Amino acid sequence: KEYNKSILEYEGVKRALAYKEETAYSRGIDDGIARGFAEGEARGEAKGEANTKLAMAKAMLIKGIDIKMVMSITGLSEEEIKA
Repeated sequence: KEYNKSILEYEGVKRALAYKEETAYSRGIDDGIARGFAEGEARGEAKGEANTKLAMAKAMLIKGIDIKMVMSITGLSEEEIKA
């Protein structure tokens, strides 16, 4: 389950990176700079998504929602939620 989750996250970052590179390149930005910019932005987006999931999990737990339900909704593991 964790492996599949990591593959999906990786694919999402890969798609975001490809899109960002294409967008930066079309604006005439140097290839290396565009790649670096795109990679940084894709990483930031992935980290922001992870932080959002954790914030949602915390809010749900405070409201008394069962941890199994929180795991189901957020896609986080029990270890990630407890940490």
